[in-house]
Amino acid sequence: MQRNKAKEDEKKNPLTILADGLQGKGGIETREAVEADKRVAFFRGKDFYRHFRAHPEKLDELAPEKPDQNIEERIKAAGSALLRYHYIYRSDRLNSKPKPGRKLLKFPKKTVVHPVQEFVEDGFYTWIYEKPRKVLNAILSIGLVVFTISCCLLPVAPNIIKIIVFYASLTMFSLLIGLLILRLVLFGVSWLVLGVHFWLLPNVMSDELPVVEAFKPLYSLDKDAKKPDILSRLVALGGAGMVFWALYRTGPDGASVRQATQRAHDDLLEFFNLAAPKQLSANQTGTAGGESATPGGFATGESSVPNE
Repeated sequence: MQRNKAKEDEKKNPLTILADGLQGKGGIETREAVEADKRVAFFRGKDFYRHFRAHPEKLDELAPEKPDQNIEERIKAAGSALLRYHYIYRSDRLNSKPKPGRKLLKFPKKTVVHPVQEFVEDGFYTWIYEKPRKVLNAILSIGLVVFTISCCLLPVAPNIIKIIVFYASLTMFSLLIGLLILRLVLFGVSWLVLGVHFWLLPNVMSDELPVVEAFKPLYSLDKDAKKPDILSRLVALGGAGMVFWALYRTGPDGASVRQATQRAHDDLLEFFNLAAPKQLSANQTGTAGGESATPGGFATGESSVPNE
């Protein structure tokens, strides 16, 4: 009884309400980073200030408006309260200087604990408080466990399930290869024509971002990158043209490509033992046609000795 009452009081805490709002939909942008070999969620002080400048009414319960206090002081008081009561702590970039030829990332990928735990606008803040999970999140977590167990049981699954998984995986792999080729083509064209660095889905190959964040932003355009001279572009264009011409002259015709594709497809099915039922059925059909095999491996439907 007392435990339930404590939970209810915690839900009514203005700091908890504020933290839930910041972590929920319509809150501030939160990213993930690696800190001390573990993944943490953090936000920027600039986004914190920007959010409450646009929505000062959200501070009314935690930091009520006073005649001698402006919005900046109210925002700092709210952030300091989150810091003081261990909802967050201040972090800093692991590498404060960018690598040669690169800019500092807006959100660092690796962070460390800042020695000075003070709330300032240009700081980074890591969440200690975790918003209670919704029922949907619990269902998704259970679904992930069931999916993992299903993958382990794939070798003993029915053949139709194996074929569905095979084609689904092959489709995803083909889409990934097509996406990588498209990214490379778009980058090459933009580099040759405009001399800029244009990448479609620049974070799609990153292994340090969650799946959702890997598809953001949709594209990146670096106009400040060092532009290549005309000679470099002409050399690259000539080399690409020669490669395409060689592929066109030596490439197989459509019929050969279709045959090779079908052969590779059949080999893959045989390699994963997915074509065995079909082959067994074909062998049984051939046996029913009048030939039977002896233990020695010779057909008995016809005599192996020629008639004289």
